Amino acid sequence: MSERRILIVDAALIERIDSNRNDMSRTEFLDFLMDSYLRKESRADEAPHHGEAHQGREEVKDLLKSLIADSHRKESKPEDFVTREELQQLHDGIRDLLRSFLDFFVTYGLEIGRQPQDNEFQQLTQKLQALDRSMKRK
Repeated sequence: MSERRILIVDAALIERIDSNRNDMSRTEFLDFLMDSYLRKESRADEAPHHGEAHQGREEVKDLLKSLIADSHRKESKPEDFVTREELQQLHDGIRDLLRSFLDFFVTYGLEIGRQPQDNEFQQLTQKLQALDRSMKRK
């Protein structure tokens, strides 16, 4: 394992690092930044050849074209969103499904023959009635 040291920096710098590092750790991100900066500095010292500059421009153009194509593909369409009515239908469907499950389990429990204790049965009945009332209000 490599030797570790502590580096004290401003809190604002830590916030900038955290907001831009994605899945990298802080150490990995700083290492990446340093490598990128040093590579950029070493390229600046070298005199660019005309062929390399032209090739670089073409790469940038291709990159921009692909970014524009991606942004056009990711544009949201009306069918990508859920309408209020569809959301309400989903809500009602889930509520009906939950009610069916409750009915099934209560019926199943009663048919097994296990007699519920009076207190337990009373509490379950009250909860189901309260749930039914609250669902009817919505």
